[in-house]
Amino acid sequence: MRKKLAIILMLVLILFVASACDIDRIRGIQVFNMDYLEKYEDVLNAMFEYEWTLLSAEESVQTFKDRPQRLTAWTIEYHDGNGDVRHFVFNNRSDGHIFGFPYQVVWYLTPTSHISDYYKEHFFAAYMEGIPLGRPGFVYVNMVSVHHVPGSPTQEYRRLLGTPEGAVRLSQITPANVFDMAPVFLWFRVSLGEYDGPDRQGFEEDVKRRVEAMIESMNQYTNNRLTARITLSYCERIYLHDGSREHVWYYIQGERVFIEGRFSAYVFESHRGVFW
Repeated sequence: MRKKLAIILMLVLILFVASACDIDRIRGIQVFNMDYLEKYEDVLNAMFEYEWTLLSAEESVQTFKDRPQRLTAWTIEYHDGNGDVRHFVFNNRSDGHIFGFPYQVVWYLTPTSHISDYYKEHFFAAYMEGIPLGRPGFVYVNMVSVHHVPGSPTQEYRRLLGTPEGAVRLSQITPANVFDMAPVFLWFRVSLGEYDGPDRQGFEEDVKRRVEAMIESMNQYTNNRLTARITLSYCERIYLHDGSREHVWYYIQGERVFIEGRFSAYVFESHRGVFW
């Protein structure tokens, strides 16, 4: 009798779920049913070295390009390489989409991550204090694998992000070692306000010296592994005293380089044989 009752209850549950999905289809809601927690369990274990806690699993309806979508989001708590508590949130929107799991790992490190915040607070704010800055000025972290070029190494790297072998070891990452843990780079923009003093050239040279002192300090902090693009310019369309629109410093793995073309491509190539 109990077995029959259990079967009946199971059938009722299946019918209820099916009817709910039918209602969603009638309402024009796109439904994502894949259990990413189960699908990526081995990847999550690699990312967090088995030391992670599921805090929540929440369903919601969101709108993308005027179309409602029902999806599930999971929140995982873990400790990073410094022992600080972090939260990684991912959802099951679609693997083949720009919002798929590998992309969500990429965007977790960019651009409003704790890594960016650390460099803003401990370097940018400290060395640029007192300088009349305009807007926009920013400090971002960029993970270059976000660029989509079919058949390129970046595409292979994105695929590997969804495997235990290619997973980013988030539990090991710190602001100091992040450049060794993934193909990322810092992007600083020092955006000056309009200068109305008597010595604009002297003012700009002073800011350059501060930027170079900041770079040296960051390079020491990262054990000479800094990878960054730093630009200095005026917020308004005002040229520097030497006639250039901006001054740029490029660093890859602690060395200053001179780049023509897309900097992220050079950063990615510098990791060839490491991540793919």
